[in-house]
Amino acid sequence: MRPITLTRRTAIIIVALSAIATLASAAIMANYLIQNTVTITSSPHLTVYESDGSTVIAQIQWGDVQQSTSGTHQVILKDTGGASTPTMYIVDTSTRNTATGVTDSVSSLNPTGLPTGVSISWNFASIQTGGGQPFQCVVNGVTYQPCMALTSGTGTPAITLTLSVDNSAIASTTPYTFSIEFDSYQTPTG
Repeated sequence: MRPITLTRRTAIIIVALSAIATLASAAIMANYLIQNTVTITSSPHLTVYESDGSTVIAQIQWGDVQQSTSGTHQVILKDTGGASTPTMYIVDTSTRNTATGVTDSVSSLNPTGLPTGVSISWNFASIQTGGGQPFQCVVNGVTYQPCMALTSGTGTPAITLTLSVDNSAIASTTPYTFSIEFDSYQTPTG
């Protein structure tokens, strides 16, 4: 059997192809992207706006969010009902009756259809008034916090939504589609 002899040109081509293959595979292995879009829905008379408070949101383009990372988007929730609309309460599962310590079992943030390894959270519990206090609602002498009571024409401060993607998320070249529903309630307990 005769040994294979390589010309200089053949050797350079093999090295170049090997380098390109290595770079391409390294780029693919490091590019775990979760592309997604989201549809925003809300309760009647509750409208979701961009953080500017005037642009109504129908969809959030989160862009590419890689595994083990997160993306954020700020929203404002407003009561857009008329003067006859009853008070709306924005609550979270951390909302509690300050007298009894009982917490809510409902939240105004309700994502659905999230793929495996993807979650949505918000900073509702940590938002504070201008005086540095948590937002609270007082109904029939009982205080609930965090809680925001919205009346016609009023809205929340900017709320930060966080889309988190962990290592169990499956990378995709096509966008994931899921929904975020914002609900208001007639009472601070849902």
